[in-house]
Amino acid sequence: MIAKDIQNYLDGLGMFGWKLGIDTIHTIMAALDHPQNSYRSLHLAGSNGKGSVARMLEAVLLQAGVRTGLYTSPHLVSPCERIRVAGKEILPATFDTLLREIQPVLTEQRATYFEALTALAFLYFAREKVEIAIVETGLGGRLDATNIIDPVCSVITSISLEHCNELGNTIAEIAGEKAGIVKANRPCVVGKLPAEAEDVIHTHCKKLGSPMAKAAEHVSVTLIGRSKWGGTEAQFEFAQQTCTAAISLSGNHQVGNAAVAIAALLQILPSAEIAAVLPAALSQVRYAGRMQIVAQNPVVLLDVAHNAESMTALADNLSETLSGSPIQIVIGLLKDKDIDAILRVLEPVQPRLFCATPRSNRALPAADLMQKARAVGLQAVCVESVAAGVAQARFQAGSDGTVLVTGSHYIVGEFLETVKI
Repeated sequence: MIAKDIQNYLDGLGMFGWKLGIDTIHTIMAALDHPQNSYRSLHLAGSNGKGSVARMLEAVLLQAGVRTGLYTSPHLVSPCERIRVAGKEILPATFDTLLREIQPVLTEQRATYFEALTALAFLYFAREKVEIAIVETGLGGRLDATNIIDPVCSVITSISLEHCNELGNTIAEIAGEKAGIVKANRPCVVGKLPAEAEDVIHTHCKKLGSPMAKAAEHVSVTLIGRSKWGGTEAQFEFAQQTCTAAISLSGNHQVGNAAVAIAALLQILPSAEIAAVLPAALSQVRYAGRMQIVAQNPVVLLDVAHNAESMTALADNLSETLSGSPIQIVIGLLKDKDIDAILRVLEPVQPRLFCATPRSNRALPAADLMQKARAVGLQAVCVESVAAGVAQARFQAGSDGTVLVTGSHYIVGEFLETVKI
């Protein structure tokens, strides 16, 4: 089975959609003899930033000689992207073999798509004898299928309003759900959080006897500089160590993500070892769909910003980089996002929008997005597909302009599947 067939195969088994709760995954993992208990793990939750932090953790641990597993979501093109060992994606043939092996228990338990992938990843990590698995939650934390691991450290990168129908209508309620990954007497590292979220998580940690470490209190950061479309150079001070590193991922917000990663690493590695490998590790981090340049003349960027918080970081980065020059944006959003807030974030950039409909049953139709964008004073037109939008945007941009593809993993994934530049 090749990678592009895996999605269809999983869908054919009826393993799609999702449900909150960990009873089913507990039963599945018991049937597989609890492979997730054979290695240490780090567990990451958060509205934004957890993917970048996860890859930074992977890069540093690999540089330190640790055999890593990495489980992330969602993917852009193939489910194989979600599962890595020692920095390499699982091979489609291996994915297929493992999936067929565990299919009987998945079918018996009526596993969801995410439960199936989680079980497969945890089994693969055990078979590959990883030493530390870095595991991202899919949705929330407390009732997420990944929340059957017993991590040496939990990490909560950020909290913002998201998935309100499932997680709660307030920052405090959402923080309570994400705090559910914290385990008794195990440290929890947090990034920059709203005060009400930090209070909820601190109270939860105190109840469990779990020390809460605020990244900003353990890692001091000084910005040194950045290149136009490249990464940011910064000096990091932590635990009597000082080192300078150039982060390959673009955007000043990645410096904050690096501080969170360092604070988490301090829970498992000596500070001197972290400082020794950090520059090489951060310079090598790659993450598709995060200010990723895929073409020049005009510059074409991909970014999966999909809520107001991540779009704010993206817009700030664009404003600083473009210095007022025009930008063309091919965009598609899901209807369960705060559409008006996202569009307001884009106002200062004054882009021309090419509105597409994501390939999702949660998609906001392009015509609706166009109307909402025009209502806040943005130029916007509808396009039939991401490919059509990119073609129009590149024409409007000219050789000296900039085209951004953003708004959803689905939109960026469609670009990677269908657009050849």
